[in-house]
Amino acid sequence: MLAAGVCSFLLAPFSHQTDHRQGSAGSLLAWPTSDYLGRKWSVFLWGIVFMIGAVMQMISNYNVLLAGRFIGGMGVGASSMLSPQFLAENAPKSVRGSMTATYNLMIVTSLMLAFWVNYGVSRWHAAANDDGQWRTAMGTQLIPGALMCIMVPFIPETPRYLINHGKSEQGMKNLIKLRKLPAEHPYVQTEYQEIEAQVRNEQEVSFSPLRSSMT
Repeated sequence: MLAAGVCSFLLAPFSHQTDHRQGSAGSLLAWPTSDYLGRKWSVFLWGIVFMIGAVMQMISNYNVLLAGRFIGGMGVGASSMLSPQFLAENAPKSVRGSMTATYNLMIVTSLMLAFWVNYGVSRWHAAANDDGQWRTAMGTQLIPGALMCIMVPFIPETPRYLINHGKSEQGMKNLIKLRKLPAEHPYVQTEYQEIEAQVRNEQEVSFSPLRSSMT
């Protein structure tokens, strides 16, 4: 789980010239996909979107490059919203704060890596008609994006999402898999009951204004 999260964290810094507008658009669009497709496949979907944008940025056409920046920026914005949600819902309570700190640490680390990639290609003395320099800089962002898309399918969907969508049995199975404990273990039972209670409370709160308007 952490490896996939790390790959997701690496997406944003490599797209260091992403405009905040497409990032905001991606964050907003990630909300319905997260609720409809689930956390896992939303991360995968927006990872693919980012990859498409990153590939477009390697094409030596200015308009295509700009379009690639926009598409890639949406993937970055969506991943920036989905990654902490995915990690928080899958992580045990005891390390949830540490996972959030790791999220921020990986962003800063990736900014450093982006700097050194740019510095490295700036030292590349290429011919005037050689596209290898800028394409290397743009292409580097494909590495963490590809790693994330490869790893995410092997990660269980979050138990909270499954329970919230009426798949309690599968939610329990995924919780057992994530915690590596038997179903009857007190830790698993306590966490499962807490998730169920939170989901039930959220559903009651969300439906209460609708009920009030109908009476």
